[in-house]
Amino acid sequence: MCFYVDSWEEAVRQRNDYIYNGSRITVGLKYQSPHEWIPNASFVNCYDGGAESVGYHSDQLTYVGPRAVIGSLSLGVAREFRVRKVVARDDNNDDSSSRADAEGQIAIHLPHNSLLVMHASMQEEWKHSIAPAAAIDPHPVAGGKRINITYRHYKESLNPRYTPRCRCNVPTVLRCVQRKQENRGSAN
Repeated sequence: MCFYVDSWEEAVRQRNDYIYNGSRITVGLKYQSPHEWIPNASFVNCYDGGAESVGYHSDQLTYVGPRAVIGSLSLGVAREFRVRKVVARDDNNDDSSSRADAEGQIAIHLPHNSLLVMHASMQEEWKHSIAPAAAIDPHPVAGGKRINITYRHYKESLNPRYTPRCRCNVPTVLRCVQRKQENRGSAN
């Protein structure tokens, strides 16, 4: 699940009060952590101009593990963040590519100084991208650049020095298993 908020006060409120369609949610998700999310790592990406983009993907789970919460702060020029549902090949034995097209995609406008939070199960059930932009409105300071800072909570137990290694001694990369519904680890 992915939420967009346009103020820090709203982000703080959502950390403590879970509101959906105007109602307060009092029951947590089946696998929801009882601990508050405190990020301890950040990464910075710069998209210089409308042509720079990143295709649909799910983030690696190395260091963060399954059902990770990821915060994404956008600074500078506004861009479009797109998400689309992943349809597992074994969902109802239908053609997954046509089902994925039927599910459609969601476009979220990310203006300067906006925070997007990708909640637990986002990486397992959705893919996301920054689409190329044919035209952009320059930011007064950043011009055509978009700076994206992502915040994650790294778990020491998932450091590559503790994960399995292949025969060539390279640590494994933890990724979402999206092809089979039973392997996703979702709360459903």
